[in-house]
Amino acid sequence: MKKYYILSCAGALLLAGCGNDEAENTGNEETNTEENNAEAEENNDESPEQDEEAVEVLEEAVATLEGMDSVYREAAVDYSDDSSMVEKQSIFIEDGYIYIHSVQEGGEAEEPLHTFTDVDDPDYSIIYREGDDEAVRYETPAPPTEDTLWFRMEAGQYETMLEEADLYYEGEEEINDYSTHALEVGGETTENRWFDGENYMQVRLDMDEDMEVEIEGENASDEVYTDLSEEVLDYEINPEFDESLFEVPDDMELTEGTEEDMVEVIDQD
Repeated sequence: MKKYYILSCAGALLLAGCGNDEAENTGNEETNTEENNAEAEENNDESPEQDEEAVEVLEEAVATLEGMDSVYREAAVDYSDDSSMVEKQSIFIEDGYIYIHSVQEGGEAEEPLHTFTDVDDPDYSIIYREGDDEAVRYETPAPPTEDTLWFRMEAGQYETMLEEADLYYEGEEEINDYSTHALEVGGETTENRWFDGENYMQVRLDMDEDMEVEIEGENASDEVYTDLSEEVLDYEINPEFDESLFEVPDDMELTEGTEEDMVEVIDQD
């Protein structure tokens, strides 16, 4: 980017010096312009490789995500440490409020974990595990906003891919009864993504990544290998709001708690 320098010459005694400064600055601007032009040419040479079919798939995926006001998704995630989790999540944007209902199965705990927004006060959440005698209501530490919802963030991620990533169309493939478009996304890491051919919802992600992260303690940083696989087992775009999802079971007592109580429910094993 060309830089502009503004010189202020205030007072008659400084006018003579301003002329020399401006001449020198003009030379600096010409040098900066040449350097920036060379950098721009270099960046053009490094434009990402993108198949036309892959670009079309991602553009359709962005349109699908941006058109969502509610969604149900059941997804299975497998991690590099051989652990896995299945999450069934419903999200609704209603009258400016966000309501989320989530059921997580897997991990060390045997019983599914239920978490959902309090419909009477969306700044609060309710949590319990199946088999518990009581559910805990607590103030949500960081209430979600629309731009932090996964489908809004994923739309932004796809737009970045369209601008910066190598995109290769790998053909059509059957994934969990979905007829999908397979894409390879290249950049600092390589990812494989599959999109439902009907409405371009992503239904599978495979990611292998070596990344350096900061760790508190003796070492300032360490390298972490991430092997992540996510498959969407079922989904529905823009379902109707279902208030019954946000009700505590009739045989369960609702108690007032804190964030610490919420953590205790999560950490049950």
